[in-house]
Amino acid sequence: PEPARSSPEASTAAPRLISGGRAIGAFIVLAAVLAGILLFTRRDHQTTPPVTNHAQSAVLSLTNAEAKAKFKELNQLRIRAYVQRDLTLVPLVAVPGSRAARTATREIRRLRADSVIPRPNFLTKRLTVANNSASKVQIRQVLHYDLRFVDEDGNDVTGRDRPQRQVILWTLRKSESGDWLISDGVITASRPVEAR
Repeated sequence: PEPARSSPEASTAAPRLISGGRAIGAFIVLAAVLAGILLFTRRDHQTTPPVTNHAQSAVLSLTNAEAKAKFKELNQLRIRAYVQRDLTLVPLVAVPGSRAARTATREIRRLRADSVIPRPNFLTKRLTVANNSASKVQIRQVLHYDLRFVDEDGNDVTGRDRPQRQVILWTLRKSESGDWLISDGVITASRPVEAR
């Protein structure tokens, strides 16, 4: 999606003030949600097995191109679940009972309870298949993102976070129904980037 651009009217409008108690509450909510997102995509410095070779491709359930396409589909649905705060989408994205499913469910419930809506701006710079077997696919995503949060009135309650560049290793596994779904996400590198 295209990044939201501010209009001249928006930049000259007077900011709306929120009460001190509500601001503190919003800050606590944001800190908890950001911590949860980081736990969902925890930092881990394990090495990744090499990409499978062509001789092994006969036993793969997905080609590398199909694996990338499946990840893109799941990632869009994952983002939609958060933005819409829709728990019914979690079983369509994450393996039931996986860390990804538990974390997404907990975070979406928290967003609902605290009346906070995420407004993500993601740009995938590179997507590669790191591992592809009959039981597991790992996708390495390099992305730039700027995650903002607004309250129910549309007020930005994000704080001072800067846009980030992250490398995330996503793991997809087959669910009991035979569908490929996300089971985990590990941040392998992260750093702030300058906003443009």
